[in-house]
Amino acid sequence: MSDDDLENLLSNFTTLKLTHSSSTHPRDSTSSNRVVLGSIQPDPHQLPAEPQAKQLFDTKLGEESKENAAFSAAQTAVADPSIEKAAAGEVVAGEMPQELVPAVSELFNTTADLEVLDRAISAQPSEREKKGLNESVARLTDERDTYAEGLHQVETSFTELHKRYDHMRQLMVAVRQREGSLTQHNQELQAKILEHSTKFQEIKAEFQSKL
Repeated sequence: MSDDDLENLLSNFTTLKLTHSSSTHPRDSTSSNRVVLGSIQPDPHQLPAEPQAKQLFDTKLGEESKENAAFSAAQTAVADPSIEKAAAGEVVAGEMPQELVPAVSELFNTTADLEVLDRAISAQPSEREKKGLNESVARLTDERDTYAEGLHQVETSFTELHKRYDHMRQLMVAVRQREGSLTQHNQELQAKILEHSTKFQEIKAEFQSKL
């Protein structure tokens, strides 16, 4: 990494700290330029003196490595409102280093994907709910089978009873027909008995007259 690159990185980092420290003062309209991702240009009026910047950068390199410094700056930038702008691909000049914008954007995309996945998992029934539903379905199926078997037995009993009723009705018709025949035969027998009784009385009277 060349000295120019180190100075640019230091300038961005120092500008970020100065921006947060001076957030209570209104910013001049000419010193806050919105630029597209990849073309951040710090305001030269906000840059500190070069000796002070080099001393601050040397102290930072003594505390942690370049990766840890970038990660620390990213943690500081998480609470900053400019993260939403970085996630949308737009950065305010001097608010966040250029190399952190892709990482922050990827972090927001991953968080959104995790939220979608969490909602999808929450919408699906749990194993306990599935087990309860399966038990309810099994119980309702058993009740349906029991009611179907009972209905079949009732239909069978009704069919058998209907057959017995038809048989009894046929017997009653036969008895009535037999009753008519018996009544007619009884009347014929009564007529014959009367006829024979009359003949017997005539024979008896004739026999007594001869005595």
